[in-house]
Parts: sequence; structure tokens; C-alpha cells
Amino acid sequence: MKHKLLALAATFALQASAGTFSGLSIGAFSDPITSGYVWNTFGLETTLTDNTVTAVYSGFDGVAGTTATAKWGFYPVADFPLPDGVDQESTLLFEGTQFFDVIGDQTIFKVGSITFTNGTSEIQTLLFGGTLTITPVQFDWSYLSDPLIIPFSIETTRNLGTPAFNADFVVFRTELGDVGAFVYEGASATFDIYAKIVGDPQTSFQQILVNPNSVGNGFVGGASPVPEPASLLLAGAALAGLAWARRR
Repeated sequence: MKHKLLALAATFALQASAGTFSGLSIGAFSDPITSGYVWNTFGLETTLTDNTVTAVYSGFDGVAGTTATAKWGFYPVADFPLPDGVDQESTLLFEGTQFFDVIGDQTIFKVGSITFTNGTSEIQTLLFGGTLTITPVQFDWSYLSDPLIIPFSIETTRNLGTPAFNADFVVFRTELGDVGAFVYEGASATFDIYAKIVGDPQTSFQQILVNPNSVGNGFVGGASPVPEPASLLLAGAALAGLAWARRR
């Protein structure tokens, strides 16, 4: 009898995971990290910075939606006006997608995208990470599976030079490794997230890819494990030097 029950349970699990699903993805940001490391202008050393008291942020309340926005940082605009088109806040924007006829355990489908924009803010107002939770739901907003949880970290630089020298380093931590980008000040990078619905069912992460539309937005890095921040900052310095030499 025990073996029959186990076989029956396995059959139900197989049917659930091999079903066909249609719906949309919702996301939410949570767990803001208020202390971390700030790189100096040349990316050669870091300073541990605790912004627990001074950090300025919003959008980390864990409320799920087809779009979710997390913002952090503050710039004293009244005293130091920013150039046109430069935002004082850094931003992570999650945009969910609709999906149709996803076959459990087989179909790899896009569950959404994340766009990181590197703003201009005072160091003591910044965050250093958080968590993005993505959940596929049916069109009636009933849950299809357990969520996909992606922690992320942000290492920043002191805004004392060119956009390349002021780049931030954003990393998404996944079960298949770390994926990130080195994003110039005032620029953006967009990551597309892919998953499968498997198991009982649950969402299984498959990959994060840099959206091709991000190319040219001033970042180095992409859909593979990234170098250490110092190496990226030195790469940015080299690019900035190359651009300067060309102008001459």
C-alpha cells in the first residue's frame, strides 16, 4: 500500500509539473541592505560604509505587482543642481511579462526584466542591495508556483570623476552563479530573466541575459560571472582614457 501511495503521489507531482500554464509575472523588492563597501575613485580600495541611519529609499515594501520600482539615494538639488537628464536617485525597475502555454518542466520563458539606473546621490544616502521576488500567477492572480528569489548587491564609487569613474557595480545572485554589470553614472543596464515551472510546481531560474537594447548605454559586464569590481573600474578607467585620447 505504501508503494502505491508513493507512486500515486509521484503521478500527481508529474501531472502538476507537466501541465500547461498561462498567466503573468509579478515582482516585489524587499530587504534593503544599508551597509556595504564604497570604492575610491580609482577602484583600488574600499571603505565599509554604514548608512543605517542616513539611507534614503523607497519601493522596498514587498508589495507585488506587474511592475515594481525601488529607488534610493538623495542629492541636495537646492545647493548643487544636477545636469539636465541626470537623476538624483538610483533605480531598479522590475517589469513582469505575460506568458502563454508554458509547459511545465519543458518551456523556458521570460518572467520579466530588471533595469538598473545609476543615479547621482550622496554616499551616505545609498543602499547596497536587497531582494527581488518574482512569482508567476494566473490571470485571475492566483499563484501558479513558489516564487523565484534573487538577492542583489550594489557596490558604488565616490562621485568624484567622469561617469566611467563614477560607475556602480550591480550583481544578481542566482543558483547558477553571479551575473552583473558595471554601469556608468547616469546610464542604465537591462537584464532579462528566464525560468521554467517545475516540480510541484515551482519556479526554477534558468538564466539572466543583458538585453541587447542596453548596448551603448555605457556599461561593461553582462550575462556571465563578472570580474572583481576593481578590475571593472580599471576597465572603465581605460575606456575613459581611450575616449580622452580620441578627443585629443
